[in-house]
Amino acid sequence: MKKTTLFLQILILSLCVGMAHAQTYLTKAEALEDIAYFFEQAEQIHPNLYAKTSRQEMEKYIHAFEEELGEQISVNDFSRRLCALANRLGDGHTGVSFSESLRQRYREEKTILPFEVQITDEGIFVKSSRIAAVSPGDRILAINGVPDTELMKLIKYPSADLEAMRHEQLQKFFSYYLFAEYEFTNEVELNILRAGEAQKIKIPLWARTEFGEHQPYSYRSLDGGVGVLKLNTFSGLHRKEYKAFLEQTFAQIHQENISTLIIDLRDNGGGNSARGIDVFPYLGITKFRFHQKYQIKTSKAEKKYFRKHYIKWYMYPFYPFALLSKTGRTLLFKKNGSITDMDTSEGELKPGSSALVFDKEVCVLTSHYTFSAAADFVAAFSYAKRGKVIGDVLGQPYSGFIDIIFFELPNSGLRARASFKYYEFTGTTEANKHEGIAPDLLLDVNAYETEEALYQAVVKKVTKVTF
Repeated sequence: MKKTTLFLQILILSLCVGMAHAQTYLTKAEALEDIAYFFEQAEQIHPNLYAKTSRQEMEKYIHAFEEELGEQISVNDFSRRLCALANRLGDGHTGVSFSESLRQRYREEKTILPFEVQITDEGIFVKSSRIAAVSPGDRILAINGVPDTELMKLIKYPSADLEAMRHEQLQKFFSYYLFAEYEFTNEVELNILRAGEAQKIKIPLWARTEFGEHQPYSYRSLDGGVGVLKLNTFSGLHRKEYKAFLEQTFAQIHQENISTLIIDLRDNGGGNSARGIDVFPYLGITKFRFHQKYQIKTSKAEKKYFRKHYIKWYMYPFYPFALLSKTGRTLLFKKNGSITDMDTSEGELKPGSSALVFDKEVCVLTSHYTFSAAADFVAAFSYAKRGKVIGDVLGQPYSGFIDIIFFELPNSGLRARASFKYYEFTGTTEANKHEGIAPDLLLDVNAYETEEALYQAVVKKVTKVTF
């Protein structure tokens, strides 16, 4: 009997702990504590948190948020509002994510519009559609009664350094931000304008599984000796499989006698810069450089994060060996609050297999969404003078803040992040340091109806070939 009673007590205690961790509402005091905690941690970690928006201005935004708080607020709503507040800092690597509840529901429920949008000064338009009821060119006047003027305000949710990238993210992930704000599921009613006539139609929302699996990378060849290597992300890649793909791809490029290779980074929002470097030996690049200035800020939060995530218990006897590395000393042993200049010299690579090195025309295609590790690729490729960069100005500025320390807010459990490195890409000047990285040749990548038309325009612009 005593054993049964003890079991029930433990079970009840466990349920109470679980419910506390998964609470769906915060008191005003808890919300205020989480706001303060986010900014305290971010200030510790970040080299210059108020570089884009002054502390005084941010304090006004924080005060306005706090004044609007009622006696309680849902975690979902709190996450929305804190996300928008953090985005006012203007650092694409620093911010707060939507609640796990919203993100999980978005992944599992029917939440995605079966069409893509293009957003202009005139309004929101259908760019491409997967269903017959909606056609490219349709203007969206309202969704479930929410007018387009309100829908445009979803721009507060994408995290970005530059407005061009914020706009690109809103277009690219419009369904995500729509759900995060309004939690629409299953179906929506659209007010559209088609050929001058206003119409109302109901359409089903789709689940993620209905769109097929996202391909992180791919290769295909086009007519005229053109090859297209699409690298859609440098995040979460299995290196062995990725390296095998590159080996197979460049073998195919040689077999097909490709004369122009397009490396398409339009959809690449970053990840691990090393996955970009993996491509360089196949292009004959043996020396490269990312930055002309590179600094790391040391903090208590950073030390805790790296010890927890990268140093296992059985590695602690070797812990002092981190002193032999400047990066190790900076991350784990420097005084909290100190900022250290890091090495910005050339990186060197072993030459690739002579049979697979592609030595003909190469161009890198960019968009406003090309960011972070993908911007590293562009910077290093440009430094090596291996070919032309063509497309839109990148979403990454010439100078700013990169690399992230994650932390959790104590009451809401929201996941937050802050940059701990400052960088200046090679070629940064006082005039361009706050601007997006410019390609060698500008091309509006959204102006083409098909990828084939875009790629033909790229080749024509780079090689002067007429199709």
